[in-house]
Amino acid sequence: MSLPNARTDDQLINILDDPETWIVTSQGRRLCFTASLRTAIERGSTFVRFGAKATTLSRQSDNIIVTQSQICRLKKMIADKDLSVVP
Repeated sequence: MSLPNARTDDQLINILDDPETWIVTSQGRRLCFTASLRTAIERGSTFVRFGAKATTLSRQSDNIIVTQSQICRLKKMIADKDLSVVP
């Protein structure tokens, strides 16, 4: 990891349903706030399907950043583990 506020995919999977405020952002604009990382991934995916560019997620308390490429990997990990997330 090159950024101090980045986490590995496995670390993020471990906090998937922890209650915490996450912010879904696209091109510097806040699109919404969610109550967990899982919900942020679902909402971010919905925004991307409707044309949002470069969607990122960040945890409000410590500014953990999840990039679009990491969101894609997390969605695959969730699907592979059958943890159900919106495609």
